Amino acid sequence: MNGQELATAAQYGATPLVVGMDNQEYATIRTHQERHYPARISGTQLKNPGL
Repeated sequence: MNGQELATAAQYGATPLVVGMDNQEYATIRTHQERHYPARISGTQLKNPGL
């Protein structure tokens, strides 16, 4: 989930498999918004500033 966890894995000699994914939004938060507040979706769509 984050850099600290990868650093701990490296410290203990683990060889984790890292998979990077980009779905362009905070998906879990958006799912809850759509379920509980369907007319008030806010702040979950992300924009890549490099594109």
